[in-house]
Formats: sequence, C-alpha cells, structure tokens
Amino acid sequence: MIDYNLSRGAYIVDKACGKGKTTEIFDFIVLHYDEGILYCVDTIAELHKMYDKLNAALIQTGKIFPEDLLMITSDPNINARGYLYSYHSNPEPLFSKKIFLITHIRFFTSLINLFLIYRPVAPTPPFDGNFQSLLTRGDLRQWIFFDETPMWIRPFYILPRCFLGTISEKRNGIWELKSPKDIRESYDEFIKDTPHFDRSRILFAAYMVDVC
Repeated sequence: MIDYNLSRGAYIVDKACGKGKTTEIFDFIVLHYDEGILYCVDTIAELHKMYDKLNAALIQTGKIFPEDLLMITSDPNINARGYLYSYHSNPEPLFSKKIFLITHIRFFTSLINLFLIYRPVAPTPPFDGNFQSLLTRGDLRQWIFFDETPMWIRPFYILPRCFLGTISEKRNGIWELKSPKDIRESYDEFIKDTPHFDRSRILFAAYMVDVC
C-alpha cells in the first residue's frame, strides 16, 4: 500500500514498475471522485485502461453519471463520440467534470487553466502564464495525478543554436538571458514567422511565448 498525505502539495511516489502505483491511483480516485480529479498518463492505451476501470467502478455502479467522467484523446474510436470536437468547440464544460483523463502531451500543450479549475466560483479569464496567481484560486481540482514520468516534456522545445543570440547578450564576459520584454521583441523581430524555421516548432514557440 502507498500511504497518502491528504494535505495539499506535491508528492512523488517513488516505487518501481509493477509495484502498484496505478492501482493505488485508481483506488484513490474511486474514493475521492467528487473532489475534482485530473489524471494524466503517457500513452493512449493506458488512458483507455484507466477509463474502462473507472467506468466499471463508478458509472456502472451508479456512483456517478456518464457525463461526470471524460477522456480527451486523438483516438478516432473515441472521437467518433464527439468528445474532442466538443472540447475544441467549447472547453468550458471541463470545469464541471468530476474526473478528467488526458495524456501528458495534451496537458503541456493545451489550456492548462481549463484542466485545473473545477466548479469555478470566480471568472476564468484566459491563462496569462501566471501559475502563482492560478494556483491561489480556491476552486482548483484537489487531486492531479501524473502516472509515470511525463517523458514528452523533455524535448518539448529545442531552440536552434543559431537563434540563441536573439534571446541573450554578453555581460562581463558571460552570456545571460535578456529581459522578458527584450526576448519578446527579439522573437517578434527575428524568429516569428521565419520561413526556414520548422513550422511545427513555430506553433509550440508561439504558445510558449504567449504563456511566458
């Protein structure tokens, strides 16, 4: 068994593979489903497994309604139900979902504030990148699980070496980052919409600039 500290904070469960981490997470969700749960895992296959188990334990037993449990994935079999389309059209219903399942990659490349806020009691403006302000809200999901290490965040964005000069400057013989204002101006002037820059990374870069 894994002992949980039920106070708010960040915890790492350091157990080897096959030692029951995912099973313990499942058991915990079944007990605390009404407190707002966000579950993130690395693969779509693992996402399906958790969804099926929670469906059997909570929906089929009448503890929650089908609309209380939501999984967002690019899997076409799931998309046929219209979940992804509905999410893209109007993501705000996420606020009311008791249990929300996504992959790691979606958490880090989509609208993080919509994933964290639960049953809002205050306005929910577009996320401005201020995590300190976001995390002081009193209407956040109480339990956020990252099952296994989010491997995808490691190569999230790699800036080509030739662009480093646009975001840094030499001070007393040491290369240091420019101020956020100067970095934004340099990005807009020299990097944004550069024809020879990889287009897929431009999308990530634009998102990162907006968040940062």
